[in-house]
Amino acid sequence: SNLAELPSCRLHIAIQTQMIEQMTSAMLSPSYSLFCASIVISTLLSLSYTHETHKYLTSPPIIHGVLAVCKKITNHISLGAQAVVIKYFTTLFFSIIATATTDCVTDEGFSYFLEEILSFMQRFLREYTYEEVREAEKMTGFFWTTYKPFVNLIYFNYERHLDSDLVKEKPLVKDLYLTSICAGIFSLKNMCLSDQMQDILEKEKLTDFLLCLPWYVPNDLKVDARMMVQLMSEKVKPNPPMLMNIVKARLATLYMPLDEVMSPSFTDKIHHRLYELSN
Repeated sequence: SNLAELPSCRLHIAIQTQMIEQMTSAMLSPSYSLFCASIVISTLLSLSYTHETHKYLTSPPIIHGVLAVCKKITNHISLGAQAVVIKYFTTLFFSIIATATTDCVTDEGFSYFLEEILSFMQRFLREYTYEEVREAEKMTGFFWTTYKPFVNLIYFNYERHLDSDLVKEKPLVKDLYLTSICAGIFSLKNMCLSDQMQDILEKEKLTDFLLCLPWYVPNDLKVDARMMVQLMSEKVKPNPPMLMNIVKARLATLYMPLDEVMSPSFTDKIHHRLYELSN
């Protein structure tokens, strides 16, 4: 699980498909505790932060194992905080996979379980508040070290995908996309309650992009996005976003993932082009 948090290790772990499938299968064994299941789910979530891993994480045995564990614990309120965290991580895992590329949604494993995946995610978002999830994280000792995958998730180009052949062929995909973005906003509202929030936002240079979110999310989610910004502003006291970052945020909603427009190479290209135009 710790190695999965290192970007340089994620792909090397994910390509061990047989090992990952055995891990997810083992979660269903009566001899394995909920703690073991939470380690497996958090590992899958960490692996999903790197896009190149996704095609290895959507095989039918892996998706089936994850859903089976969640189904097993869904009706057992007595299982407490550990169960909440497992369902939360699973929702985020599915959300990141769903909005990464159309290849993942059409993959055999994800596509076969699409209706079940969407139903699970929507049920989780109905049944829990971000405050309850934060309390469950405290009780299980979990803390976040990065917010970037979830900000990147919310900047998914929802409008552009509505006219895609995939959405026309599978109408449920539209709901999957919207639910995934909703889960991303939910996660950031939860993270706004963390004591580490300000340090992580500064380290990853995300504050401006969170401030811009209400302008660019789908209309149905603008109220939630404004609430998230309000929660963040109560702790961070941010300045207005820089013009450069407003432009980057807009580009992220139109043409390319946010992590690409935030990359140093992209920034260098923009600065070079602006320098050329000014001379």
